[in-house]
Amino acid sequence: MELYRLTIHELQEMLRKGEVTSRDITESIFRRIEEVEGKTRAFITLMKEKGFEQAEMADMRIKEGKLD
Repeated sequence: MELYRLTIHELQEMLRKGEVTSRDITESIFRRIEEVEGKTRAFITLMKEKGFEQAEMADMRIKEGKLD
């Protein structure tokens, strides 16, 4: 299943159930961007490191039971 195809509501439910991590979702989105960016040219800058850093922080909050 390609996570980038799911709605935010579907992804949120999967996060709540522990079926995926924020890191998984972020990786899926960046992979999709890499696949289509040559055709779409929609991005000027991708901040992958910052995206992964924030995903890790979100995963820590989820583990601590602080899912908002």
